[in-house]
Amino acid sequence: MVPESRAGEPGPRDHWTEASFRALVQHASDVITILDADGLVVYQSPAILSVLGYTPQELIGTDPFLLIHPADVAEIRDLFREVAGVPGATATARFRFRHKDGSWHWLDVICTNLLDDPGVTGFVVNSRDVTDRQRVEEQLRESERHHRALNQEARRQAREIALLDEVRVALARDLELPDLIRTVVDGIARTFGYSLVSLYLREGDVLVMQHQVGYARQIERIHVTEGIAGRVVRTGEPVLLADVRADPTFLGAIPGIVSEICVPLHDEGRVAGLLNLESTDETPLAEADLRLLVALSQHVSVAIGRARLYTELRQSEARFRALVQHAADMMSVLDADGIQTYASPAYERILGYRPDELVGTPMATISAAGPGEPDDLGFDLLARRSDAAHRFEAPVRHRDGSIRWLEMIAVNRLADPDLRGIVVTSRDVTENRALQAGLWHQAHHDPLTGLPNRTFLLERLDAALNRHGHATRADPAPLLFLDFDGFKRVNDRLGHDTGDSLLRDAARRLARSIRPVDFIARYGGDEFAVLLAPGTDAEAAAGVAGRLVDDMARPFEVDGHAVTMSVSVGIVVAPGITGRADRLRAADVAHYRAKAMGKGAMVLYDPAHDHLARVPRS
Repeated sequence: MVPESRAGEPGPRDHWTEASFRALVQHASDVITILDADGLVVYQSPAILSVLGYTPQELIGTDPFLLIHPADVAEIRDLFREVAGVPGATATARFRFRHKDGSWHWLDVICTNLLDDPGVTGFVVNSRDVTDRQRVEEQLRESERHHRALNQEARRQAREIALLDEVRVALARDLELPDLIRTVVDGIARTFGYSLVSLYLREGDVLVMQHQVGYARQIERIHVTEGIAGRVVRTGEPVLLADVRADPTFLGAIPGIVSEICVPLHDEGRVAGLLNLESTDETPLAEADLRLLVALSQHVSVAIGRARLYTELRQSEARFRALVQHAADMMSVLDADGIQTYASPAYERILGYRPDELVGTPMATISAAGPGEPDDLGFDLLARRSDAAHRFEAPVRHRDGSIRWLEMIAVNRLADPDLRGIVVTSRDVTENRALQAGLWHQAHHDPLTGLPNRTFLLERLDAALNRHGHATRADPAPLLFLDFDGFKRVNDRLGHDTGDSLLRDAARRLARSIRPVDFIARYGGDEFAVLLAPGTDAEAAAGVAGRLVDDMARPFEVDGHAVTMSVSVGIVVAPGITGRADRLRAADVAHYRAKAMGKGAMVLYDPAHDHLARVPRS
């Protein structure tokens, strides 16, 4: 059903001031760029600094195509020429763009030809950094080869991402620089447990303390000719001092400091302040700590620049209105009751609803939440917290009835006199979610049989062992290991294509033979494994194994050939074996014994007599 506006209320733009549109652009989470008819940059939003490291002034008047990766630039120039030839045309692309530090970042870009719009007279380009998403997709396609190595840094990366997200949300929420500084300093100390954190801003030739955590005594003012801080201001380069005793210029606010990191904050090409971190324990600060502070400094630098730009932006409110109206992402504003008071034109292009159909209706009207799931998208809770911000994905219903997934960023700006609402920026991520699901399925399933593969089995086995721990008497992960007796001879006699067909038929029969609570996977070649339900005892496990042996003894009809097969099964029901590697070796031992007994045999691993030494596979 199409949402209807509340009767008697003004249209979506009637009460929106230029300041409202300017505030919406100010809170936009993506990079916004305007190119003139020649493709040169005439406007650049402040977000460019946090995303690609450039200040807006560095890019004004430049040709952005010179910063596109050489392998991508020809295609992108052709696409731009196509858009330039059709007024109002829109095109999307993904390509690599050079970061200021020299690295290449992947961007999802939407370009709209608004040369005929008097409020713009240019091309509006919305860009989002999707480097992490691109990297994930490439890694999934390449398989799980680097999976274990990536997990080694997972905990720290998760904390870094959480803190960076907190700072990004603060950038979208806090217009006042002092509020953002407190968020950054307190967040660094809280998230990573750092005991001494401070932030200074430059006033002439003096650095002035803005906020600190952990100092009983502070150095309120530092001249730019003094200490490590002065060196950072003069050189514009970060400093990691692993041992402060090695530098005689070090200024200690309190006794016991052993190491220091000092990172510059920039605005318009000059050092405007610095972020400082010190430690007093025996563990010195390291390169990982330096990388984190450098990343955070970019966001704080954005805030410093934004404070300066805030006044300048007031002088171009017509441009902000045009940018909001033609933004590639959907933007809406909700009142304290969750009712939409503004919806951008992008809703009609992406979801099929006209803005005037949405204004005056709850955001939940288009929610596609399932039975028992909340359909208010969390906006009720968000409205009760003046400092709240929320980033999430949710299903919504297109006007044609189809379900689309949106990535939403919602920020409570009810206290902002220019907005007086909750600002919601939404982007359609339906295709990306489908791609991620498909890549995950490919990485966890065998392409020949369609069964889960070895990777999936090992993940399920680890989860079962970790979930039930060591305190239970029942086996949390009973395991069957089996292969076909004489499969190689059949494969050699009838050919590999027939052998593959036999494996597919056998896999389907195996899957039908186990219980619904069990999990079967192709381990490799003609080997299969069955992870039985937690608590399955030896008698029940033998029952499942016996059914597999009986069912597989029935002849197969494959490519016009009648083929009789049998399987040998090793069974492990041993609560005392809590390690994955030991459990797999136990299954190997039992399977080896079953093979030695003849075709169609099954053997239960006996911890009292068997041992886990490596045995040769038959």
